[in-house]
Amino acid sequence: MIVGSRLELAGSHHASDGSPGASAHAGGARATSGSVVSFASVLSGLAREVDIGEGRVRGALRATSAGNDLGPGELIALQAGVFRYSEVVDLSARLIDHATSGLKTILQSQ
Repeated sequence: MIVGSRLELAGSHHASDGSPGASAHAGGARATSGSVVSFASVLSGLAREVDIGEGRVRGALRATSAGNDLGPGELIALQAGVFRYSEVVDLSARLIDHATSGLKTILQSQ
């Protein structure tokens, strides 16, 4: 995860191998020297990543319930996708928790 105030959304750039490290920084956000991305933009990127992960899981469930067997390569890709999905959900939860605790601190100091 990249921590800093200068971020640029990288869109849906993912590693072709489906590795979880491809989006380990806030839903595809990358540090640059030019842009500052708002909290809402980072959350929006995380929401897109969650939607993508949910779509992968639902697709796999539909395929298996239709009687299609997944091969070893497809199962490994699914495992990597689910890992990535869980990491994005965890990152989202931590980000929201830090934001709410910061807001709580601000409100208590007034």
